[in-house]
Amino acid sequence: MKSFIVIALCSSIILEGCYSYFSVVNENGAWILPPPDRAILITTTDGNEIEVEPFHYIEFLQPSSFVFGVGEKVNKHSTAYEEFQGIITPIRCDTDYVKISVGWSKVISVLQLIFLLQDSSLVRFKEGDYIVVDSAKGVGLWCIGLQRDFPDYLLFSGRIPFEKIKDIEVRRFSVWRSSLLGLGIVLSVALIFLLSLDFK
Repeated sequence: MKSFIVIALCSSIILEGCYSYFSVVNENGAWILPPPDRAILITTTDGNEIEVEPFHYIEFLQPSSFVFGVGEKVNKHSTAYEEFQGIITPIRCDTDYVKISVGWSKVISVLQLIFLLQDSSLVRFKEGDYIVVDSAKGVGLWCIGLQRDFPDYLLFSGRIPFEKIKDIEVRRFSVWRSSLLGLGIVLSVALIFLLSLDFK
């Protein structure tokens, strides 16, 4: 039982220990949106923190309506889907469910939306991987992410007005944290070994 607890703690360290966030500001102290292939942490003026994965955010300076997301696309001359991330203006939308594996043996059904485009190609997004940008809501940073609500997380999908953004931080690989992680793993293995001994 003690060994299991130690292993669980090690897993938690592995998930978070190799990364850190650094603020992206210019010489005037204003935040700068990084390239879309970077994971970011958004802090709002009311103290909320939203973690956003790569290609799940877009800065929009003029009101317009479209769908933005990360998914798969197939054209009318092919049956194979290819990776897709970007903006589309669909003419129709259908829903479907796709089965995905979770863990070693669990399979769950996930809702996905299938959009038909003007050129007859199809784009499909899983739930949580797309956002419908509405021009009526104005400009801002649109994103899909997880809002920290300790000890839990809440799904966030929508617009953050520019004036409500306090800071944007970019996630990066941390060398010193990785070194500490390596040391922690070694110590944990040694601790598990000691706990497994039968002292008499």
